[in-house]
Amino acid sequence: MLTYEEVDVTRDILEFKFKLNSDEEVGNINYDVLLLNWTSTGMSLMLNFSNPLVVSKGINLDEALIVVKNKDLFSSTISGKMVAS
Repeated sequence: MLTYEEVDVTRDILEFKFKLNSDEEVGNINYDVLLLNWTSTGMSLMLNFSNPLVVSKGINLDEALIVVKNKDLFSSTISGKMVAS
């Protein structure tokens, strides 16, 4: 079993797509996704931006889109059903 520190969220669990809507160049947006907590009822993630002042710079807000890579990792503790990706 992997620890939180060993899990690479974007390799193993989720795909993050950063949708740039602001006035910044896409090359200036660099970030790491960290898994802080994962229980049977929820998950806590942190996006650690190398320069957070360039995120959502200007009038339009940027978006972070999340796609589940392996839906078998996510199931209801009540129904046992897998989540839709």
